[in-house]
Amino acid sequence: MVRVLVVEDETNIRDMIALNLRHAGMEVVEAESAEAALPLLAQKPGCDAAILDVMLPDHDGYELKTFIGDETPVIFLTAKTDVAQRVKGLAAGAQDYICKPFEPAELVARVEAALRRTGRGRTVLQAC
Repeated sequence: MVRVLVVEDETNIRDMIALNLRHAGMEVVEAESAEAALPLLAQKPGCDAAILDVMLPDHDGYELKTFIGDETPVIFLTAKTDVAQRVKGLAAGAQDYICKPFEPAELVARVEAALRRTGRGRTVLQAC
């Protein structure tokens, strides 16, 4: 089963993301901050993908991305919508950058696309 780390400080958004990923057949590991995510990243098995809010209460998503490394696909999720921020996120090594508000189905599709591009996990069609 595909395991996705979701790091989002807004509980309602984190819950909605987790619900939709679980509905698509994925296991979800949740954290409300970068500090709370660090022990989760050390768990075995590791995560197949990560969705990181850029603006977290302790460290930003870009800093957390450095702990995750380049092997795990990361999707940044943020309210920062300007082009410079999107370019910064992609230059930091993210597979994708999604601006809030977003459609849950699109987020799931983007996670699946990132997993396909990196050869990790299975597709939504296989999970159904």
